Amino acid sequence: MAGAEGVVIAGRRQEKLDEVIASTEQYNKGSTKVIGVKTDVKIDIDTENLFEHVKTTFGRPADVVYANAGWVSELKPSAKESVKTWWSVYVSTNLLGLERDIQRVTNSRKSTS
Repeated sequence: MAGAEGVVIAGRRQEKLDEVIASTEQYNKGSTKVIGVKTDVKIDIDTENLFEHVKTTFGRPADVVYANAGWVSELKPSAKESVKTWWSVYVSTNLLGLERDIQRVTNSRKSTS
């Protein structure tokens, strides 16, 4: 976090966000504003709200986005997943979730130029 004005962490579970934010305090020393925004990348309005929250909080779009949401079956290899599960979970999270993030951050940058 050295030199960063702010860090925004997004995730589906607020309690996990709170844990991660608390764990950053030992490194932060109060110089960087760290916030958590509950976001599910499968839900359009969540990703839209995430990037609006960044702009509202910091007065500008995100400088860097590290999009790492993903889902992998813990019970069996993906080749053995049903097509319905693959389509509804893998595609909606791993592919479309990333696309939503890219669209939202790109759009948030266009509206400030």
